[in-house]
Amino acid sequence: MKKKPVLLRLFGYLKGWWGLGFFFGLGTSASQSFLTTLVVALGLKNMTDAILSGAMSVLLSATLKVLLAFIGIYAILPFVWYLFYRASQEIHRNLLYDLYEHIQLLPIRYMENNHSGDLISRITNDTEPLRDVCGEHMKGIVQLSIAGVGNAITIFILDWRLGIGAISIGLVTLLSNIIFAKPLRRVGKQNQEALSDT
Repeated sequence: MKKKPVLLRLFGYLKGWWGLGFFFGLGTSASQSFLTTLVVALGLKNMTDAILSGAMSVLLSATLKVLLAFIGIYAILPFVWYLFYRASQEIHRNLLYDLYEHIQLLPIRYMENNHSGDLISRITNDTEPLRDVCGEHMKGIVQLSIAGVGNAITIFILDWRLGIGAISIGLVTLLSNIIFAKPLRRVGKQNQEALSDT
């Protein structure tokens, strides 16, 4: 039977409403960078237009809207971060429970034939990266995706030439990540194997 992808198996450890909290927190916290950039870009544009036209009332209105937008974004962030990181901890905790129960069911012969450092490494060194995958790494991937698409659209709206330049730089960065991802995974796996033998 073919195993499910690692991420889907990890998401299976989200019990009850923590699943909803995780994805809501992930989407909202990952959107923060793009929303901040959007508010700044559009706000500066409106304020610059108001200054050039000499319309002080429009300038004050644009400044007030930017301030209110920032207050709204950063007022909700602590709650959103709590939901997301607490749900990530829930995944790690349930994973450790399952791992502990599995170790308890292993035969004595397995304990005699395998290095104790291997079990300790699996409990500590192997599970910590999985928590990071569902935490900072997952947030980073979604954040970059939302920011990349959103910022590209915003730049194209403001100036299509800047948009083409930004997309070109983004494609070069993506290609570099793809090229170096496999060697880095191989080195990481070798490090984990070395830790289990100590």
